[in-house]
Amino acid sequence: MSNHTILFPEITRDGTSQAARFLPALSPDSVLVDERSLRDLLSFAREYGKELLYFNAENQAMGDWSAFISDDLDLDALVSFMGDPKTVSSQQREEFSRPHLSLFLSFLSLLQRAQTQLNTLTQRHLDFYYQEVLHMQKKAGVPDRINILLKPQPNVAESKVPAGTAVNAGPDAIGKDRIYQTDEDLIVNQAQIATLSSVFAEKETTGFKEARESKKGTQDERFVQMLEIALGNPLPGDALPQSQILSGVDADVDFTTLTDLALLTDFSESGLKMPLFELRSLMKFKRRRDDSSEEWSEINVYLEMAARQKRGNASFVFEPLDPRNFDANLIAALEGAPDYGGLTEVTTIDHLYTQRDREDVKTFIREQLYFDNQDDFLAMMRLKLKIDKEWDAINQILQEAGRLKRNNSAYLLQPDNSSDFSSNLNEAIGPLASPLIGRFQNIAVYYEALEALERDFYMSTESFSYLMQVGLKDAPSTWDWSKVDEVLLEAYQNKVVSKRQAVLQALRETKGLTALLHLALGEISDTAESNPLGRLSVAITNDEDTAFLEEISLREALGDVSELEWQKLYGIVEIAQRFFDNFVLSTPLKERWINLFPAADASSVSSPGVASDSPRWLTFGGANSEADEKSVPDPILGWAMSSPLFALSEGQRKLTLTFAFDSETFFLESLQALFPETSGSTSESTSSAEGPFQVDISGEKGWITPDRLAISWGSYAELTQTKASDLQAMQLTLSFSAALDAIAVFADAAVPSPWPLLRIKLRQIWDESLNRFVTHYAALRELQLLKT
Repeated sequence: MSNHTILFPEITRDGTSQAARFLPALSPDSVLVDERSLRDLLSFAREYGKELLYFNAENQAMGDWSAFISDDLDLDALVSFMGDPKTVSSQQREEFSRPHLSLFLSFLSLLQRAQTQLNTLTQRHLDFYYQEVLHMQKKAGVPDRINILLKPQPNVAESKVPAGTAVNAGPDAIGKDRIYQTDEDLIVNQAQIATLSSVFAEKETTGFKEARESKKGTQDERFVQMLEIALGNPLPGDALPQSQILSGVDADVDFTTLTDLALLTDFSESGLKMPLFELRSLMKFKRRRDDSSEEWSEINVYLEMAARQKRGNASFVFEPLDPRNFDANLIAALEGAPDYGGLTEVTTIDHLYTQRDREDVKTFIREQLYFDNQDDFLAMMRLKLKIDKEWDAINQILQEAGRLKRNNSAYLLQPDNSSDFSSNLNEAIGPLASPLIGRFQNIAVYYEALEALERDFYMSTESFSYLMQVGLKDAPSTWDWSKVDEVLLEAYQNKVVSKRQAVLQALRETKGLTALLHLALGEISDTAESNPLGRLSVAITNDEDTAFLEEISLREALGDVSELEWQKLYGIVEIAQRFFDNFVLSTPLKERWINLFPAADASSVSSPGVASDSPRWLTFGGANSEADEKSVPDPILGWAMSSPLFALSEGQRKLTLTFAFDSETFFLESLQALFPETSGSTSESTSSAEGPFQVDISGEKGWITPDRLAISWGSYAELTQTKASDLQAMQLTLSFSAALDAIAVFADAAVPSPWPLLRIKLRQIWDESLNRFVTHYAALRELQLLKT
């Protein structure tokens, strides 16, 4: 096998013009209904005549009709004769003018007219469809437009060309002058382009598909990288947020963690024998029953009313041993169990409610249950039956799980106490046996773990389960991956929306609803006009949502807004906010910022593979693909500051600079990653060859590099020993030995300054994987400097 690499030249294209994009096959004339020419018809008649029998006057067969158009007849000449008889010889004209042949040629000439009409069928069908069915209107004619270059005379500084000035562009194809008019007033002056320069930012973007199809890492690692693009924190492609679901403490999420979480989601069906939707229903009812203290208190108030009536003591206080045991509390309140023996079709208090319209039942309620007002009895029973109904629903779900557990559709769960959830769960499916650690032996804790999973991954448990099913397959199909992409895109967008809503919530909780509305409008609360809700409503398409916001704004001062209502409000306002900040939910991409390539002469940056003498060049610049590790380029990106405090002339010198950043954009882990050799919060390195920064300061003769550079990060208050602050900071400590020149103003500095100038530049660092130099700009670009 050859070891030589074959390099194919890159094909450079300028694109395709609009006219060249037209496909001839789309033209109605490209295929005709009847494409037969006159010669085709004559040839057909000749061959057809050979198949027809000729009968004489006695009706006897005598050969065929081949003599009608004989084989020695020149069909091409015959066609020419039909167009212009003068094009053939006199002998041929005489031969072609025979009566039978002239009559047939006349028929063919008339047939051409019908043929022409038939061949317009395709165009007429399109016209009918567009105009009559779709009711599309033809666009009006668009005037031709051209660009012109105007140059004033050398002795004219500037000149005005009024709108409507006629310009002659020369004759057209038929010799008529083409006259154009200028659209608007134009001031023509002597200004010219002196230099064309460009700056190209080289980036590498990775989407879901590129991540999973990468040649780097194992299949499991690539799967995690795909998830990181959707859910990485803080940016797409960063590490997945740590999770407490499995261990109860923050832990990194890798493919093993994801596999364990998949087992956790599958346990609903494998261990509990419940589809996830059934488990949700079960826990919804169970939580509602756990939170029903107010309902039971109200029921017991009604029982207390009956107890007072029974005892004839209006001040009697009913104190049940178990507020949720209705049967026991009813007996205690009435000092004995009710006797339904005198009533037909009534054996329980529930039957009394069902038969409440009977007169004997009404009497029993009044005289035996001691409810003077039947409405009190009915209100109590409505509460009781609501509770009973939900316990019945819970036990119905447990019964179905028990049937699946036993593979017996006839199994019946017959609980002694319908509200004894633990016993009934154990009876139906037995003790829980989680495939993971014991903290999930409790179904409530297990369900809370699933809810935490949905919060952490911004997707439903079902979606996560499907995601992992595909991830664990040996060879997922294209369709599988397309569904995974949909799940991840939705999760990413859910994450973005959730974070936007969290900002609104935090502002509302600290400064109120009005401040939230101003933020959604992109306004500053202190200077904005009043009635922000009125301005926000233009971006709310649902009148019910607008009415809801107006209601909440009135109830806010009373403190009469539930948490669910606030969450609904955040959702409505966030959607409206998108209109004002032009926000669109996008597809996540991991972006790797590689380097910046400036070109003083933009025309010097040519396309790869283009000959050196070609006039073509990259309009917006390009990357240097021929980097050499030994030839380190100068830093390009940087930041400078000046101060009279920098003027340290003699001896050992030390400068300490502290930069305070907004904590929302200060990502400590990303910064620490720039210094892989560090541990803790401090990095010490020689500034000449290590770390992402190249730092120097001005001297009279040039730029001075410090002997040592130490970098610390953390709380601004701790680093500066000042009052408490939520700002985060990076601190640079520069050490200069006595042997170095005095720090002073450098007269030839590119940035003029009356004081010494400090430069912090991003060092060009060789990247083996890319085989080129890179700068660590991406980790720093989100920082918002607030003070130094």
